[in-house]
Amino acid sequence: MVTRSYHYDQQDREEVQKHNDRINRVLDDLFNPRGMSDRWIQKDHFIERHKDKLVKKQPVKVKDTFLDEWEFDWQMEVKRGGFHVHTLLSDPPDDAIWNPSKRIRDLIERIYGLDEIPVSLRDEEGLVRVKTDLIERALRDRCDFVSTSHMSLDIQPSDEYGEFDGYRGWQGQVAYVTKNMYNVDNIIEIYDSKNSSVLDINHG
Repeated sequence: MVTRSYHYDQQDREEVQKHNDRINRVLDDLFNPRGMSDRWIQKDHFIERHKDKLVKKQPVKVKDTFLDEWEFDWQMEVKRGGFHVHTLLSDPPDDAIWNPSKRIRDLIERIYGLDEIPVSLRDEEGLVRVKTDLIERALRDRCDFVSTSHMSLDIQPSDEYGEFDGYRGWQGQVAYVTKNMYNVDNIIEIYDSKNSSVLDINHG
């Protein structure tokens, strides 16, 4: 699960969808540049809002008739939360790591300072770490809407995910991203059907 938070107040859902499309293209170019069916990665985007906030409105200058002087009236208003995105990915193919493209080899060298995967990361657990590192580096390098802040991108492998609503692992992740999808309107707003795989008849 890749959680992407904006470093600014993002209120434009169509813009978020454009960013989701860019995420898809970057991941496909990284792990499956030739469009091979056995290297295809499922991608499902869930657009969620941060909680609304109570903020001060622009102050209004008012006359205090008792003191015969002007003062500012600070009223409060509810500001709707901006968007962030949870993206569920199927596991990138191991073969893309063991038989890497030039792009992946270059990223491995940038991340680890070596022209190959470190020996300490060549087991199953290490391979998950390598995939996570590659995804993070690629998205930060090639998506200008992902800031350099640690908070802007959080990648959690399903095996490391805790519990949500009684479910663990990938089931917990699915439960988490669909927690507010309890009616048709919410489903339409949250699930980015335009850029997601579940409804893609070509990969169904």
